Amino acid sequence: MTAEAIAKCYLSDKQYAHTERVVGLCERFAESFSQIDKKTLMDAAWLHDIGKAFVKKKKRAKKHAKRKVVNEALKSVGWARNCAEVSYIIHRHKGKFRPQKHIIECSILRICDKLDKYNKDEKKHPKQYCEKSMKKIRRVLCQEDLQKFEKIYKNERSKLSYSRIKRKIMRETFLSTKLLEN
Repeated sequence: MTAEAIAKCYLSDKQYAHTERVVGLCERFAESFSQIDKKTLMDAAWLHDIGKAFVKKKKRAKKHAKRKVVNEALKSVGWARNCAEVSYIIHRHKGKFRPQKHIIECSILRICDKLDKYNKDEKKHPKQYCEKSMKKIRRVLCQEDLQKFEKIYKNERSKLSYSRIKRKIMRETFLSTKLLEN
């Protein structure tokens, strides 16, 4: 079973839609980094919320990315290929963010997850969350990688801001049209 098929099978429709967007962002980031393991990054992106399917809803917010939960979830769904690496990236993309290996992959997954959440709900996930994540990422990336990363981040953030503004205008136009009809 592929990582995408597992995500489709175990995640809710809302979680799966979020995961698809995160994967798309990860693909755009990954294009600029030849030294990373793109297959492992894509697998981690598809499976980054798999722990949510195995943790009770009330405890989900903080526990779904814990290493033990991720490992159990991956075993439960029969994921064997590059399990240790995928689990590490998923676990390290959250929280205090102190990766020792797969640094670029962890950084990409972290910022793509934040960018999608920010784009989807600015009130619940304000822009400062993305900026806080970027500060943590800046601490772990070397200068050359950081320059590439910053360029892509700014480009993607501006695209997302534009699409969010466009959606807001379309919503307002739709609502005013509805009011005029009544």
